[in-house]
Amino acid sequence: MTFLARPTAGVAPETDLVTGVGSTTPYIYAHAWNSGFGTQYANPSVALSGIVFNASFSPSGQTLLISVSVGPPYVIAYKWLPGYGAKYTDPASFPASTVTGGIFSPQENATAFSIDVSPYVVAYPWTTSGGFGTIYSNPATLPTGYARGIAFSPAGNAVAVAHDTSPYVTVYAWSASTGFGAKYADPSTLPAGDGRSVRFSNDGSSIIVGHLNSPYVSAYAWNASTGFGAKYSDPASALTSAVSGIDFSPSNGVIALSLSNSSPSLEAYPWSSSTGFGTKYSGPATVGSVAREVAFSPDGKNIVVATSSQTCVFPWSNSSGFGTIYTPPSSLLSSTYSVAWRPA
Repeated sequence: MTFLARPTAGVAPETDLVTGVGSTTPYIYAHAWNSGFGTQYANPSVALSGIVFNASFSPSGQTLLISVSVGPPYVIAYKWLPGYGAKYTDPASFPASTVTGGIFSPQENATAFSIDVSPYVVAYPWTTSGGFGTIYSNPATLPTGYARGIAFSPAGNAVAVAHDTSPYVTVYAWSASTGFGAKYADPSTLPAGDGRSVRFSNDGSSIIVGHLNSPYVSAYAWNASTGFGAKYSDPASALTSAVSGIDFSPSNGVIALSLSNSSPSLEAYPWSSSTGFGTKYSGPATVGSVAREVAFSPDGKNIVVATSSQTCVFPWSNSSGFGTIYTPPSSLLSSTYSVAWRPA
């Protein structure tokens, strides 16, 4: 396999890349990014206790949120300098069990988490100065099973949860002042099997659900007033395994999907809110058959995927697709569970 070289050290980073790696300490690595992997930041001052299933930056890039397999507290937040700053005080009321996904609201005034046991979703107020607030009340109607993914709408007025057991995706109205609101009606055509991931498009006009059974991804029109709209046609080039991760390019013109048991384990399609999936891009070189999270860089010029064998970052072009994989540091040449770029 051909790799692109690393950049010269000593250049101010374009962004930072955090990866949850392996099943042994330190469980997480962070690198400056300058058109390739740069300096590795020092590990967190407080050691993590388990696998990092999810890492998310706040919209401002001032905070890193980490979800771990062992707890309590299961969720940890650090100020970001760049590099790890002070650890925030843990929430007063912990999630009940393993947190599988975590995210900040677009307004950066709340955090929400998907978890593997009832109530399956929890949320807290958030301030950069004070950290976690008092846990919000549970939704009146809970998700129906093990939750594996969570997403806020771009406007911050809805929160979606992908989970096991029909209807496989549940969406609630959201307000930072009151928390979970009414549950939206289920889509008229349900996803085909247990939900594995969920994502709103960047313009808020669509919602995508990755799931266990064929066609493995279901896309719907979305409206904050009426909820789920018509289901888009399935991709013409069929997927071959469950979609474990979803991301849109910053321009909203491309959707990337990571696959849990397939080769290649990363696919990308042009995307239009009017027509849905376009003609599939040629896949990248095969790098691991099990992929977890996927994310475009803030400038849309790179795409990272967490796989069972390593962290893979590829240059990206909307016209030509995947480029040649960047050289990964030796610390990232092992099973990777989560990936996150610091917002520019």
